[in-house]
Amino acid sequence: GLYMKFKHVVASFGLTLAMGFSAVAGLLANKEVKVTKADEPDDKMITVLVDMGEATEYEGFNSPEVHVLDETNASIDKYQMLHLITGTIYGGTISYRSADQLINAIEFLFKQYSEDKFSGRLSVSPTYSTACKFSYHNEWISDPSDGGRYEWTLSKDTDWNGIRFQYYGSGDNNIQNLYLQPNVSDKSYKASFEIYEEGFDSTDAGQIFLAGWNLGAVRQTSINKYLTDYSLNSFKFSQPGKYDLYFYDSYEDSGVFEIKKYEENESYIYYVTASSEATSDYIYSWGGSEQFGAFPGTSIAALVLADEAEEVTGNGVIHFQGGDTPKLIYKINVVIGYPNGDTMFMFNNGTEEYKSDERELKAENAYWWTGSANREASFGLEFVIIVDSYRSSAEDYSVCNISKESATFLVNLYNAQDDDILQTYIDCSSIYTWKDSAMEEESLFSVKKIIEELGAIAEITPKGSSLALYQLEMNNNRALIIIISVAAVSTLAFTLLLVFKKKRK
Repeated sequence: GLYMKFKHVVASFGLTLAMGFSAVAGLLANKEVKVTKADEPDDKMITVLVDMGEATEYEGFNSPEVHVLDETNASIDKYQMLHLITGTIYGGTISYRSADQLINAIEFLFKQYSEDKFSGRLSVSPTYSTACKFSYHNEWISDPSDGGRYEWTLSKDTDWNGIRFQYYGSGDNNIQNLYLQPNVSDKSYKASFEIYEEGFDSTDAGQIFLAGWNLGAVRQTSINKYLTDYSLNSFKFSQPGKYDLYFYDSYEDSGVFEIKKYEENESYIYYVTASSEATSDYIYSWGGSEQFGAFPGTSIAALVLADEAEEVTGNGVIHFQGGDTPKLIYKINVVIGYPNGDTMFMFNNGTEEYKSDERELKAENAYWWTGSANREASFGLEFVIIVDSYRSSAEDYSVCNISKESATFLVNLYNAQDDDILQTYIDCSSIYTWKDSAMEEESLFSVKKIIEELGAIAEITPKGSSLALYQLEMNNNRALIIIISVAAVSTLAFTLLLVFKKKRK
């Protein structure tokens, strides 16, 4: 193996010297520097696959590679590592300059521990943006032209064919031979297609042809989101829509293909800060359009001024999850979803020195500086906001002046919440409001206490309380007022929230 590579190095070195002398001669003759073809970027690519079969079970098997070359003019001599496609099959995409490089021979190798194990060499004639599959057969022959070195036999299994997708539907949903288009810059392929709702049938099957029908290794995340009855040979889509299908030059999440559905939408997230002071933090997002600009993004204060964010706790009237000191919470408008919406984000202080973790951007979730997206927290927060919107709309901003009809809705909505959300985010939150019906003094009251007062008005027993207790409180004329910042968990609650939230400009 070392001898073979040494021959290639010598040949390449000689070619480099010749080109170097030619360049010097040109400079002396013309006294100007000209850009050579070697300075131009690669503009074409091909994909190769090889089934390593039994070799993958050899002790010490590792690091399969492909070697493509021009045996005639030595215009290209490139080694490249291969990655897993599926099972025992490895592959890779090779880019080249079509203006001055021609691939006409190919061989593969793997390492057994640190020793190179070369295949025999085959003549090939690949065409741009096509894939071809080869195979190892666990047969070894001597190569007299290379000192009798033993090489494993290599066969070419398929012709050079374009990578394509087919979907066997009816009418406009019958998609035949949709070829994936190459992107040489990152060595990926892509095809766009739409499965129309009219005529959609969840039993219609799709297939990916990658030098064969049993090599469509789709990444598991895409399978979970969009596919049913998945196999390497075929699968079904669970929903109509517009999709992009990507083939990457890397193996991740159990596959090399990714499916992305067009699902861009305007939404929001909540940022629960650790301070009662207006935040000076920034938000930066990426994966789509970088909607907040290049790092560090945009300050949340600037987003508030632009009506793209708002502080939702009434500047401390609502104490989310309780405590004597409020923590200000911001609702930030975001665009999420493929293709232009961002998928990842982080908070930072405007510098590289202090940044939060990188996290997935999930619609309508609550985030702290640390920790994962939290949907239950946003449910709780939105419930508290709804309660406070009713309080602030009542006469004298008083809980005791909330109508029976509204109190009935709020208590029923409270009773519909999940017990864990009530305990963790709603009951323990508090609101700074009037201490009694005389409205002479304000104090913090728990949301639980406020719901009990509303239960007395509505004559409905909230979870964990008794109507007798509410009636006693009403008889003592202890009316309360609330401003809340917990979340709604029902579709009805969310619908009503839309009435109160500020429209985006």
